[in-house]
Amino acid sequence: MRRLALVALIAAGLALATSAAVAQQFSSLEERMSSTDFKAAGLDKLSPEELAKLNAFIRSEVDKTTAVARQEGMREQDRNDAAKMGFRNYHGDLDTISSSIVGDFRGWSGGTHFVLANGQEWRQLDADVFSIHLKNPGVTISPGLMGTWFLKVEGYGSTTKVERVK
Repeated sequence: MRRLALVALIAAGLALATSAAVAQQFSSLEERMSSTDFKAAGLDKLSPEELAKLNAFIRSEVDKTTAVARQEGMREQDRNDAAKMGFRNYHGDLDTISSSIVGDFRGWSGGTHFVLANGQEWRQLDADVFSIHLKNPGVTISPGLMGTWFLKVEGYGSTTKVERVK
C-alpha cells in the first residue's frame, strides 16, 4: 500500500511538472530517473508490465495536462487579440466589433470621440456630419481596407471612419 502511494505521488508530480515539449517526446521513468532514485522509489520491484502501465498512466496525464495548457494558451491569445484589435499596430484577425455607445449619443461632426460599453474608445477621422439623438445605441465597428475601421449605428445607414484610441 505504501509503495502504491509513493508511485502515485511520483506519477502525479511528474505529470504536473512536465511541459508541452516533454509531452511530445515522452521519456519513461527508467530514462528520466537515476538508477539510485529509481531503486529508492521502489520502482525496481515492479514487473515490466506494471512499469509499462505506470509509464502509460504518466504519459496520459502529461498529455491531458498539455492539452489543457495549450487550450488555455489559445484562450489567452484570443483575449489578447481582442483587446488589441483596432489599434494601428495590430496584425491579427480582423473581426467586426459589436458594442454600444455609453450614454447620450448625438451623432458625429468630425473628430467625435466614442466611448463604448466594452471599454474601447474610438475617434472619428472624417469630417462628415451625422445628427441624431439616441441613448446607448448599438454600434458595429467593421474593418476596411489598409487598416481602416468604420463605425455604424445599428438601424441607420451612415458610417464614419474611426481609429481606436483606447
